[in-house]
Amino acid sequence: VVVVGASGGVGTTSIATGLARTLAAVRNAPVALMAIDEGDDLASRLDVPSISPARSDLPAADVAGQLSTMTESGRVAAIRPHEDAAAMARGLGRFFAVTVVDAGRHPPTQLTTEAHAVVIVASANASGVIAITRTAAEMRSTGVNPTVIQAVLVPRLPGDVTARHARFLREAGITTFALPHDRHLAGGAALHLRLAAENTQVVLGELAAAIMSPAGR
Repeated sequence: VVVVGASGGVGTTSIATGLARTLAAVRNAPVALMAIDEGDDLASRLDVPSISPARSDLPAADVAGQLSTMTESGRVAAIRPHEDAAAMARGLGRFFAVTVVDAGRHPPTQLTTEAHAVVIVASANASGVIAITRTAAEMRSTGVNPTVIQAVLVPRLPGDVTARHARFLREAGITTFALPHDRHLAGGAALHLRLAAENTQVVLGELAAAIMSPAGR
């Protein structure tokens, strides 16, 4: 599952982390959360030690050490690729039920074309809608199956209206989920589902369900 930011600073890491924790909880199986961007704050969002760089993109030799970063409650391992993110994602499929990739703004084409699902994250405003539409079109042009593309709108401030923006994207044929404003997600600290608002947990659960059973698959 590849999580992509349609623009910078829209909450891509928060969505990737929340989705990974949700999938680990509902599937009762370990989930790998892979970060491509070295500058992200994934370790702090998961509340795990700093992520050691992988020595190879074929993770068989490194998995034992990487599994030591798994949290006892969320059952999520944080892993960073060496060079080839697509190769590592394939390898992780041998060890984890699901791999979620925090891919930033510019994921490798091979990673997105091989993905079971692609989640595009943007702010819940007109600019975010345009960015999602543009990003989805770019992905389709590179061979990404349109049926695996999902979108998530994240409000920047309390009171931001998301419904009409989500409706526009749905009418354009993009499956879209609108998060409520959540102080826990927006705070930038370690993300725990039990501290998120109930509506946030519901939307993440709906997103996880859609990802595991995308239309046309």
